[in-house]
Amino acid sequence: MAKNKASPTAASAKRAAPARVEPPEPTVPATAPPEDGKIAHPQNKATRHLRAPIEIRVEITARSQSFTTTSRNIAIGGISFESSQEFRVGDLVNVLLYIPVKKELDLLKVASEVVWVEDLQGSWMAGAAFRKFAPGDERRLRAWLLESVRAQRAGQSI
Repeated sequence: MAKNKASPTAASAKRAAPARVEPPEPTVPATAPPEDGKIAHPQNKATRHLRAPIEIRVEITARSQSFTTTSRNIAIGGISFESSQEFRVGDLVNVLLYIPVKKELDLLKVASEVVWVEDLQGSWMAGAAFRKFAPGDERRLRAWLLESVRAQRAGQSI
């Protein structure tokens, strides 16, 4: 008869720091068929970030394919975009943002996850939550968004 190993005491369990696990960079979306109700409408989704109606060039990479589109709005927590390609909630995508800075473009790469999808009868509107930024890119996006919102409020172009 096998003996059970003793479990750690409550005191030692309290002392152990939880391991921090970084999410992997997305490469390929889930291949399993979506569950019922997995397509969500954006008006039913709550957001924790102020969205700015900013249209910039973005490149989306999913399922080993890339395409260029235009953002509909951007927040520090995510982006919405239109696509002829169908997405499902939970799909993992890489988003490359072409941020206009003066007369140049600043490229920001963000591992993201599709969190809502809306069927537009011939195309799809999708919202992707940013999950992992390249080093320094979250700070650069935050500064650019703040500057862009201020410029919009002052009636200036971005």
